[in-house]
Amino acid sequence: MIRSKLNRKILIVYINGYGVPKGDYTKDQNLVRYINSILNFLDGMLDDVADIIIYFVGGATNPFRRHRTEAEVLRGIMVANPAFTMFNRRGVHIDLICLQDPLDGWEAVQDFATALDRAGIADATVVMFCEDARRWRFRYIVSRMTKSRTYTVIPIDFDAGRTIMQWPVRMLEVVSAILSWNFPWFRDVERRRRLRKIGRS
Repeated sequence: MIRSKLNRKILIVYINGYGVPKGDYTKDQNLVRYINSILNFLDGMLDDVADIIIYFVGGATNPFRRHRTEAEVLRGIMVANPAFTMFNRRGVHIDLICLQDPLDGWEAVQDFATALDRAGIADATVVMFCEDARRWRFRYIVSRMTKSRTYTVIPIDFDAGRTIMQWPVRMLEVVSAILSWNFPWFRDVERRRRLRKIGRS
């Protein structure tokens, strides 16, 4: 029996940016795997939702591709995926929204939380996707910035170039996030460092 649309939920999806490739982003295997995994997850929820609002989040972080943002890269990869075109045929309305200003994790989560407050959607399931190795830092930021809502964070293991040698760096990122939350001056230092890295200083 087809479930009544009135009894189905609104699903809000946050997709965290993961860089801007120098070349054709639709052929970036890491990002394609990322989006494929997210689409597979969403496919399993289509029978339970009537509307999906997808937020692609991330700014222009590649100093050699200032005209392109992480958000639009992820949106372009998703729209080009054949699996995505099937969603509308299954009676689910999908809105795609790009938040293209954030240049770090704090700004990304803050802009997303602000967008939800402005949209005024209270009764919705919120799912947030991020890269697996960054899950601890991301979850910490989400726990501090989004206390008024309940979110489910789903890490996706898609980076084929990741090695065990990177784990100490990821742990330091968690420490950095904790210090940034507790000491505003430290967050300012980290933001300036980030801006220099992406050529925005």
